[in-house]
Amino acid sequence: IATYWRADKYNINSKHLFILKNNRRIDFYTTRSYNEYKTIDSILAFIEGHFMQDITLCSIAEACSCSESTVSHLFKAYSKQSVKKYINDLRIKQAEKFLISTDLPTSNIADFCGFTNSNYFSTAFKKQFGLSPQKYRLKKQGDLD
Repeated sequence: IATYWRADKYNINSKHLFILKNNRRIDFYTTRSYNEYKTIDSILAFIEGHFMQDITLCSIAEACSCSESTVSHLFKAYSKQSVKKYINDLRIKQAEKFLISTDLPTSNIADFCGFTNSNYFSTAFKKQFGLSPQKYRLKKQGDLD
């Protein structure tokens, strides 16, 4: 659950509001309404809880009781990236953890992290880390040996 704080209580510009979520400070300008903050929090909670599944704007909108357009626009305003990019980045970060901490085949990791195509997973992973998942794992295991 996010904790909402008015910035003027903390000698910060009073036109600011921020959220502490998972011990991270997320800043917002007060031009957004409280309901928008709650919607953004709901969107993030849904994505973080379901990233392993096939997530669509429609499923997020339904879970958060708002339109697909609202989800897309609020998320873009909040995060400066699309919902799809955020989900892919989250999946790749989770896959990185599994590559380092398990010996599961990369196709299983891709599937577990919500990628329906292991080739797409490998391409996306290589784009972010500069190495294929297999080479990344070998490099990290080499660092441990």
